[in-house]
Amino acid sequence: MEVRKPSILIPFTPSDEDSHTRDVFVYLRPETNGVEVESVIMNAIKKESDCKELVKLVYLANLPGNFITQKGLIEHHYRMRLLFAMNGKRMFTKHMKKVFSSYFRYPFDKAEIIGAYEALKRLGLSEEQLFNSWVSPSDMLNINGQSIKRIS
Repeated sequence: MEVRKPSILIPFTPSDEDSHTRDVFVYLRPETNGVEVESVIMNAIKKESDCKELVKLVYLANLPGNFITQKGLIEHHYRMRLLFAMNGKRMFTKHMKKVFSSYFRYPFDKAEIIGAYEALKRLGLSEEQLFNSWVSPSDMLNINGQSIKRIS
């Protein structure tokens, strides 16, 4: 099977290095990728008065499914999440440990932190039940792309 290349709809031109411009890249997962989602994002930016003059779409590409599959983009994108789900506490960086202790006001070394796979076993939940388990905002920490829930 031939790999279809991404469709470049608007070519990318990097911002001027001397300006105060920052390039932001938005990658939409395959199940959400599409013109409808992109339109919602752009419409939200245009409606926000502070943003509409400051934000400009400079590049748009559609990545075909077989390109994503053959290049392993999903596996690469989710690799760190998978490692955290499997290894839990062992994957924390020094910075993450410090933020964890500060946020939860509890020493990292004494905390029992498990990955999602171990949590499924211990709590007897399905993946969806664990994902949808509700905790108060004070029991939820998002750091370095990882979601940490304190479940009592």
